[in-house]
Amino acid sequence: MAYVRKAKKRPYADQVFKFIADFPDLIYDGMIKCKVCQIDLQCWDKGACRRHVNSTRHIKNQNGVTPKTQFMFDLLFVLVTCGVPFLILDRLPFREFWKKYCPDVDLPSRTALRNYVTTVREDVVNRIKCALKNKRLWLCVDETTDCKKNSIVNVIVRVMDPLKPTVPLLLASKRLTECTGQTITWVVLETLAKFQVPPSQVLMLVTDGDTTMRLVGRYLQEQGCRLLHVTCKVHALHLVAERIRKCFPEVDALIASTEKVFLKSPKHLRAFHAQCPGVREPSQSILTRFGTWLEAALYYAQYFQQIKVVVLQFNPAEAAGAKESQTKFRDISIETDLQIVRNNYKGLYGSIEKLQNGALSLVESLQILDEVDTLLHTIDDARNDRVLEEFESVKKDSDFITLKQISDGVSTNPLTEFKECFNYACVTSTDVERSFTKYKHIFRQGEHVSMRQLWKHI
Repeated sequence: MAYVRKAKKRPYADQVFKFIADFPDLIYDGMIKCKVCQIDLQCWDKGACRRHVNSTRHIKNQNGVTPKTQFMFDLLFVLVTCGVPFLILDRLPFREFWKKYCPDVDLPSRTALRNYVTTVREDVVNRIKCALKNKRLWLCVDETTDCKKNSIVNVIVRVMDPLKPTVPLLLASKRLTECTGQTITWVVLETLAKFQVPPSQVLMLVTDGDTTMRLVGRYLQEQGCRLLHVTCKVHALHLVAERIRKCFPEVDALIASTEKVFLKSPKHLRAFHAQCPGVREPSQSILTRFGTWLEAALYYAQYFQQIKVVVLQFNPAEAAGAKESQTKFRDISIETDLQIVRNNYKGLYGSIEKLQNGALSLVESLQILDEVDTLLHTIDDARNDRVLEEFESVKKDSDFITLKQISDGVSTNPLTEFKECFNYACVTSTDVERSFTKYKHIFRQGEHVSMRQLWKHI
């Protein structure tokens, strides 16, 4: 007959309270638990409790040393959010630095840290779900292309708190083989479903004025989203600035040619700093960044004579663009045009800068746009007619008019009942634009693969 081992009987509660009285860190509430380690102990006798209390893990936790699992979670989260590749964990200089200043904490390898990726991702997703539960939401979506010319779509939300601006949350960064209104809408609806957000919770959608994005707004409304689709107002003002650039082609040529003179030329920059102490280097006009051409034009209008003296001393045969730049600096009409741009459109550049602040209230944003409207209508210049025409064309946004009416309390739209939620409604999509730069490592190969696994659905 085979020997059958009998299961050990659990002691009664009064017996447990009696023998754990010698261990202040242990409590009993149906299970024996350790307050320091925050775990359930699978033991029911005094000897086992003593072994746990004397264990290395318990002593480290008692002395304030972070448990290994929590340390791994925190390290992983910091590396990902700061954009630091996991490869650094295997670099000898970094490991020696860590060993010198943190000798009591073992630095994990890159391979060991990857084992915690899934758990941390699930933890982040759950925290976002809790933050979005039963809240009214602001939604922003945009697309760009990666190095392989594939379309990448980012989806960002904000909680529409009536009392304060909130931090934007990146919910999804998806790669699409085909970027259409339907595929982007599918990404948005799938993302909302993943985070258990009903479409009815979304009150506002902000995108650029592209035709595809306009279709996304229409499709979402057809899917039950009672939202206002507003096009980004910084994009709108940027288009106005681009029209100004086209109205002043000689100024544009001056800026472009002078950039070439100083670009990647330490010799020319040294000459500039020697003759213009205290003056910052010539501004660069980056067409993909909002308002940079206006910023460059204002800079050249202010320091025209100083830069002219420096540029005219360069040998045209040695510097790219020097000959054209010198020709433009000798043209008196260009200096006049620069002053016109400065006098007429300096306020427009300031408005573009202000609107990129995502913490503005809706009232403040509307006030800035009204100031731009007033500014452009008061300029007495024949070329401004085309600028004003561009401004009027980007103003045609029916849902934005409804948003203004809701803010003024004169709208009959059903969303008026959520008027207070629109107090800090952002009218720009700069957050989603910047997210492409901030999370550009997501779709890289090699050392960033673990980051891609962590953030591809967050």
